[in-house]
Amino acid sequence: MYDLAAVMYRAAQVEDNTSQEMSEKLARLEYENKHLREVLQLSCPVQSTEYEEKQGDEVPQHTSEQWPKMD
Repeated sequence: MYDLAAVMYRAAQVEDNTSQEMSEKLARLEYENKHLREVLQLSCPVQSTEYEEKQGDEVPQHTSEQWPKMD
């Protein structure tokens, strides 16, 4: 009986650790995403107004004519 309780306790610990790790990873990805969007807005200021008008996490679609030429 005590072995089963120990296994259940260990399983709960592992689940808590996994949940915490996933939450931390999600927070890091959200932080990175936010700052990458800021960099993108700085590199393409004309496109930033198009992004700001959208009220979501959707990334605006661009055609090759909209991007500056890389010479």
